[in-house]
Amino acid sequence: MLRSGKLHNAIAMAQSALVTMAVLGSLLLIPFLKPPTPAWVGCEPLSGDRRYSILAFTLIAAYIGVLTVPALRNSFELQALSLPDNLMIGLAAMLWCLVLRFVWRRQILEQFIGIKLQ
Repeated sequence: MLRSGKLHNAIAMAQSALVTMAVLGSLLLIPFLKPPTPAWVGCEPLSGDRRYSILAFTLIAAYIGVLTVPALRNSFELQALSLPDNLMIGLAAMLWCLVLRFVWRRQILEQFIGIKLQ
């Protein structure tokens, strides 16, 4: 059983990991909404406009900056995660991105529900 201080720290670490995954996952949706290249085409047609993707990856870099600067991290009440934790979260976000693209390209959701969404 964890002591109260360790339990509080574990909860704060889990919340920070969840927030990081949510931020990465949501920002990785942006290139799917306006695909700049054929590699990002999922459910929307190719737009070729790179501004949205540049915005998404700039915001990811800004979030990484928030995580690395202790004063900024503390102002958002985030805990410093270890490098292996951050790498696992990053890999999970990339895997989620690839699975989402696969589901959209193969129209698995439409087949599962039994209706045509477009």
